[in-house]
Amino acid sequence: MKVTLSLAFVCVFQLLAATGKAQNTLIELPSRSVSVETLFSQIEEQTGYLMVYSNSEIDVKAEVTFSSKKGKVGELLDELLRGTDLKYEFTNNYIVFSKSTEKDRIADVRQMRKRVTGKVIDNNGDAVIGASVLEKGTSNGAITDYEGNFVLEVKDNATLVISFVGYKTQTLAVGNRNSVQVLMQEDTEALEEVVVVGYAVQKKANLSGSVATADTKKLVDRPISNVGSALQGAVANLNIDPISGDPNDLPSFNIRGFTSINGGSPMVVIDGVISDMLELNRLNPTDIENISVLKDASSAAIYGSRAAYGVILVTTKTGKTEKVTVNYNGNIDFRGLTVTPEVVSDPEIFFHDKNQAETGSPNQGGYSPAMFDALAAWKADKTKPGYWYNPDWDEYIYFTFWDPVKSYIKNDAFTQNHNISLSGKTDKVNYYLSGNYQNQEGMIKYGRNDYAQYNTRAKLDIQITPSWKIGSNTSLISAEYKTTSRYLDKHDDNRKNKWGYGTIIESLLSLVPFVPSPLEDENGYVYDWVTDAGYLDRGGNAKKHDTTINQQFTTRVDFIKDVLFVNGQYNFSLQKVTTDKTYLPFVGSGGLDSGTWVNQEVSSANSTNARVRHITWDVYGTFHKRFAEKHDLTAIVGFNQESYRYNTQFGGRDHLITNSVPSYNLAYGTSTVDESTITWALRGLYGRLGYIYNDKYIAEFNFRRDMTSRFPHASRTVFNPSGSIAWVLSQEKFFKPLKTVFDHFKIRASYGRLGNQDVSYLNEYGKRVESVYPYIPSMGADIKRNINLGGSYPMYVTTPGLVSGRLTWEKVTTVDIGLDLTMLNNRLTFTGDLYRRDTKDMLTSQGRDLPSVLGTAVPQENAADLKTIGWDITVGWRDQFKLSGKPFNYNVDVTLSDSWAQITKVANSTGSLNSYYKGQELGEIWGLKTLGLFATDEEAKNWADQSELLYQPGKYPQAAGTIKWEDRDGDGKISRGKWTLDDHGDFYKIGNTSIRYRFGITLGASWNNFDLSAFFQGVLKHQYYPQWYDRFFWGLYSINWYNEPMSNYTDRWTEENRDTGKFFPKLCQGNAHSDTKELGSPQTRYLQDASYIRLKNLQIGYTLPQSILGKRSFQRIRIYYSGENLFCLSGLYDGYKADPENLGWQNYPLQRHHSFGVNVTF
Repeated sequence: MKVTLSLAFVCVFQLLAATGKAQNTLIELPSRSVSVETLFSQIEEQTGYLMVYSNSEIDVKAEVTFSSKKGKVGELLDELLRGTDLKYEFTNNYIVFSKSTEKDRIADVRQMRKRVTGKVIDNNGDAVIGASVLEKGTSNGAITDYEGNFVLEVKDNATLVISFVGYKTQTLAVGNRNSVQVLMQEDTEALEEVVVVGYAVQKKANLSGSVATADTKKLVDRPISNVGSALQGAVANLNIDPISGDPNDLPSFNIRGFTSINGGSPMVVIDGVISDMLELNRLNPTDIENISVLKDASSAAIYGSRAAYGVILVTTKTGKTEKVTVNYNGNIDFRGLTVTPEVVSDPEIFFHDKNQAETGSPNQGGYSPAMFDALAAWKADKTKPGYWYNPDWDEYIYFTFWDPVKSYIKNDAFTQNHNISLSGKTDKVNYYLSGNYQNQEGMIKYGRNDYAQYNTRAKLDIQITPSWKIGSNTSLISAEYKTTSRYLDKHDDNRKNKWGYGTIIESLLSLVPFVPSPLEDENGYVYDWVTDAGYLDRGGNAKKHDTTINQQFTTRVDFIKDVLFVNGQYNFSLQKVTTDKTYLPFVGSGGLDSGTWVNQEVSSANSTNARVRHITWDVYGTFHKRFAEKHDLTAIVGFNQESYRYNTQFGGRDHLITNSVPSYNLAYGTSTVDESTITWALRGLYGRLGYIYNDKYIAEFNFRRDMTSRFPHASRTVFNPSGSIAWVLSQEKFFKPLKTVFDHFKIRASYGRLGNQDVSYLNEYGKRVESVYPYIPSMGADIKRNINLGGSYPMYVTTPGLVSGRLTWEKVTTVDIGLDLTMLNNRLTFTGDLYRRDTKDMLTSQGRDLPSVLGTAVPQENAADLKTIGWDITVGWRDQFKLSGKPFNYNVDVTLSDSWAQITKVANSTGSLNSYYKGQELGEIWGLKTLGLFATDEEAKNWADQSELLYQPGKYPQAAGTIKWEDRDGDGKISRGKWTLDDHGDFYKIGNTSIRYRFGITLGASWNNFDLSAFFQGVLKHQYYPQWYDRFFWGLYSINWYNEPMSNYTDRWTEENRDTGKFFPKLCQGNAHSDTKELGSPQTRYLQDASYIRLKNLQIGYTLPQSILGKRSFQRIRIYYSGENLFCLSGLYDGYKADPENLGWQNYPLQRHHSFGVNVTF
């Protein structure tokens, strides 16, 4: 009996051993995708087992795709039968297939899940704490403990996905094991990541210049009308400031602070083609693959004269996978104002304060006791007339209040944005097609103020032969701006004149809010006080259509594959801007019986057509080779040429035949025509030589020789060299003890010089105008309309001014030192730079002191120097932990930068503070120190004489309740002295308008298919002094025929409340209506702290899990909410209701956005 049992056990164990051996036998298939018949034949050939099955149950012709072409027999068969009701058994030398019985299926279900334990370690054998262990295709997961251990119940034959910040994600098939050990490999992807630089790409770890990249994911799914809005705060020292909330206004760009007294902006390169800020801002954000910012001269030098103040490189997307991918991203957006000003709404308060401002007494002036009696009667009984006739003024005074903001600005406006793309690739063809449509409804109620934009892009790359590739990149941007002629005229004038005021927004929001209607009287006539509203509603429309077409052709020929090759590209860009305007008469009235007037006698129409043609050529050869695994050599030599032509034509005519068809072709009055043309050209030869030894020592040299048509022949050419070095200390043997903390440690230094040929000058309004050929004197011509000769007006010509014959390039030199770190298993990253930029030979009319009898303007010369010093840092942290049994991933990224600029050379022998002077820090605010308000007339009388700076010293002398200034020079009077460096009276430097310490903070998290991101952006130091035309700060202190901010009433010294702690002094008309007098003169009391922190973007999303999508055609569906400009905290005076990025209320207001969208990938 014992023998029999022993033999039985031996037979069973042998059978189990043979079965286990067969199941675990490794075989290799011809490919991952094979037919069932091929699988069976391969098993029979490589194991010796025979397959037994029924043709009615198994289709041997069916194609099956396995996770790998190598695997154990049991694992391959499990994959084959997964999801079917078949099973297999190993019997002797056979593998038998049959249908599962109910009993088998119940047993299978019971066997579906099992307990798996494991340990996760790193290369040193140390435990990886907090690693995420997830069962693939499910949300079932665990987090490793302090010893790197985990326990997880999974399905039979499950696959585990193990991930942790700083390590590569590992995938592990459990198979029959109940215990596993996972070795995590350090993730060097951040260092292996390639960055787009000039005419090449480089590993991030091998960069020796100052180059930053923007996270382009921040551009997607946000309710933005331009790319600049999304990039604000995203890259340290890429300084972006919104001009206004008007979609037709683009933000300003700057890299590393003040550039030149003649202006200067970064160069923009899109897909290797020199572009401009307009095209960058109007790019479809979902088309952008990556953005690199070249900050220092060494990294930007290869682009030459256009790159003196940095380069923004944009690369658009290409096909990624062999499968055709379709992506749709759409959102709807609801917008409202970020801040709303408050004005006095009680007519009794308003009219008393108007009297106070005009006469010094609230009860004396044009608003008489009889008027206040009528007002009181109307308040008591609204059936009585809501107005009073003033016989002295021969006009009616109305009591009805309407809120200017609510009357002229919509509570919310609607925007829709739709993007669709199609992409894919094969071994020879790569393609990407996209389209975008956005429509933005305007915020102004009267007239129209709408913006629509269409973007299309088609990219195609074809590998003709193994060594020859060609490509085409075609893009179209079409923008249509529908508004009114009055709005567009005042908007454009505001951009040209020096005052910075006079826009429709300023006019509408500062109107006196006491007329029966914000637009028209009972007869339909426009009220006198709201004329601009009438212009918007019925004064004529404008339409601006801006279309840009770019066509790029590229080619690459490899003489030695990826070692020696030549690239060529040709780009043709054509922009056409058509602006059509009409001006229509309308009838206005002062109300009641005051009569009517007409805004203009005749109607008219005009059209402006502008065409810009920009052609660029680039041919460059590249050699790149790594020798003996230690020596890496790169050499680039190339040629570049640009030609530019701008032409604008204007035609207009008055006396339209009919206002319903406003076209100057249907007019019969006087015609006006005009035309202008601008052309210029650039040509450059450039090169780069880079060497890396053993991934430790990095050196790079760049040169560029440029020629421009903008300067005289003798000074058209400039040669600019640059170089950079870097040392990767973390690759050194002596650094090994620190490798437990530092994964990468690199120091770098660079020097470079570039030339700037984009110069400008100040026009008669103080605004900068580009000077294309500054060395050529120009004459002016016009008609002398005050002289009539035989019924006609003679033409006259003005003599040209003086010019210098030695004008040449501005020279921009930058020195930079930097530090790049990654630490704690790549969880913590740090990049920091310190730099100095010197701009020499700036064009200025302060080149020399000439006598006042010169008789013409002083010519511009290359005679001023400037230095800019600054720094920028970027810090990032990424990690994860367990939350409710599931991995919670989070990240924090911070950018912070600063810079300041100083004049180091300029001629100013008198030391005048009205001109630049040596040692001047740009942005200085000279002002007075305010000690407070005079408490009594006696105190005012015994104080220093301030009459020189009072607006109306005779009518409003210094007295109780007026401003008290410090007598800094002790001469018994408050004055500006001679307004020179040696004699500036009681004025001193009280602040600076330069924006300092810009920062951005990004917080991100994801958990269980939910994602959250918050982006904060702001400024830590910015000072602003309200100009006299800032209605919502000064109100009646400036001009008494506009509305009154609530703070003017609630926070003001009065005879009844002689509180010297009040913010505003005694109300006196006009004492802020000057740049140099009284409140209009800068002083410490009213100097505003415009620093702020803003929640720029908040995004919450949810990605539908694969268990819901199943085998449908959807790869991914994400639904999201995105909010923009949700709240802002600033240092502004509480009573000043203004946005710190749009101070003065002169421009189209910034808006708060609430957007809802969906992102679908098919």
